[in-house]
Amino acid sequence: MPLSPDDPLYNPDSPNTNFMVLTRATTDDAAGNVTTPWVDQNQTYTSHPSHQVFLREYAMVDGRPVATGNLLDGERGLPTWADIKAQARTLLGIELTDKDVGAVPLVAVDPYGEFLRGENELPQLITGFDGAGNPILTEGDLANPVDPSEVGAGRAGVAFLDDINREAVPVLSVDGELQPDDDSEPGYSGEFGARGEQTSYDNELLDAHYITGDGRGNENIGLTSIHHIFHSEHNRLVKQVKEVALESGDLDFLNQWLSGPELTSWPSSSEIEALSWDGERIFQAARFTTEMEYQHLVFEEFARKIQPDIDIFMVQPDAALNSVGPSSRKDP
Repeated sequence: MPLSPDDPLYNPDSPNTNFMVLTRATTDDAAGNVTTPWVDQNQTYTSHPSHQVFLREYAMVDGRPVATGNLLDGERGLPTWADIKAQARTLLGIELTDKDVGAVPLVAVDPYGEFLRGENELPQLITGFDGAGNPILTEGDLANPVDPSEVGAGRAGVAFLDDINREAVPVLSVDGELQPDDDSEPGYSGEFGARGEQTSYDNELLDAHYITGDGRGNENIGLTSIHHIFHSEHNRLVKQVKEVALESGDLDFLNQWLSGPELTSWPSSSEIEALSWDGERIFQAARFTTEMEYQHLVFEEFARKIQPDIDIFMVQPDAALNSVGPSSRKDP
């Protein structure tokens, strides 16, 4: 890589050595890459369905956790690590610990983020595969929540948090036990080793970190704000989907957004309050709209500042352009 003449390492008396040598990049972990050619909104919806399972909001209905369609809210909008752990423990029967913050447990889940229920209607952790390649599953337990580390759960290859305050980064003992500090308030109260390293970690501060789809929701206040906006927009759209279904006056259309037995007559005001909505379907409708809004933001407010000639509409009348492969850099 050539050095600029104003670079501190540039030597005008040695013109043949004013460069830096860089090694070639390797793709050792290419198979583990979950980035797609599309402009994904993984800031909100994650890059792996196992991750998304824990970010959704659930309600207990007849002893089984049911998706409400919303993303889980916290006291100030985005959920914190403490909120995520609490819902997983009380509604999903999974005891997330601070060991899991850097590696999301692998859940039996469909591509859309709906977990596959076990015999007791709870999510199932994937702990391995048998000789035939079938997953070995451990179901959550509300009475005795399952610790993913203790049952040897697989990992999704993504983290709940990628950007953590240095005092809150989990510290483990030599035998793998978490070492939280000995107070109950944010602020590191532990000791330091001979080289200045922490001997424990501020678990209360870790609990206060916001949890978002890409693990970077705490990087800076601007980025946190963007995460919060799209999180809130998703939940606003969940409410709007219900309003549109009810305002339609179309019973067949309304039934498409409900779970359980179909309605045979239009519900009364009191019955509307007790409707059982299909949270899985509503989640996808709100996600579709939110992602389209995100696409507009990316291309209209960001990408065109770099390349003003980007087309207004991606889909063109030309059939050849409609078949452009997004992962091919040679396509126009």
